[in-house]
Amino acid sequence: MKKTLYDILRVDNNASSERIDAAYLTQKKILQNAADQESQNDLKLVQHAYLVLSDRGQRDKYDQSLKRQIARDNSLIYYSDAYTDRSWPTRFLFLIAIAAAVFFAFQHVNKSNAGTPYSLVPHDSNTPTATAATPATYVEPAVVIQTSESAPQQPLVSGNIENRAAGGDVEIDDVDAVPFIDGVGRQHYREFLAHSSPRAFVICQNGSFSTIFGSNQFVTQQLQSRPGGCEPYVVNDEVVWKK
Repeated sequence: MKKTLYDILRVDNNASSERIDAAYLTQKKILQNAADQESQNDLKLVQHAYLVLSDRGQRDKYDQSLKRQIARDNSLIYYSDAYTDRSWPTRFLFLIAIAAAVFFAFQHVNKSNAGTPYSLVPHDSNTPTATAATPATYVEPAVVIQTSESAPQQPLVSGNIENRAAGGDVEIDDVDAVPFIDGVGRQHYREFLAHSSPRAFVICQNGSFSTIFGSNQFVTQQLQSRPGGCEPYVVNDEVVWKK
């Protein structure tokens, strides 16, 4: 059986969300420091695995798919053992079981193509990460840019994830790097990542979190009419936030 998303993150199937977060950050730190292409490919797989397993809904659907795959693999082992019995009745039953397995697999593929919101295969760098109609299955790394009305799109001080409090570059898919949000806010942030530009989001001092999608004019109007104590964050192809 191929590696599962849990294998890629090196966690147990029943790992807590905190354990998954920690495993992701550990592996990402190691792989980011490696310059070889294989490590960069592994990093993409790790990022994809984290996006699926850190989302409760997608993780549940993936777990169900994984259970079906394990059941099919176990059935094939049984079929292989049964075929060593050379009696014709056993072989006849074996062929019926194979036909049923093929039919089930065909039905499952059709059903998955119609409604599965994620893929087990990460997108390559030339594939758009998301559209308004199709949720992102993989988010390409992107440098975060500081944005404000007085100094639009000024890069943050160079740094790394461990130095976030002092200012530093982080990746678009590093949910932990976005200030003030957790729980429902994390889901809103993932929805934000899943939309194409123009897009923006607003974080207020009371911890409220709003996302804005639409035309450039609509996004601009919404940002201009935001309530006091709320900070706007960006509108272009790079997701941005400001410390």
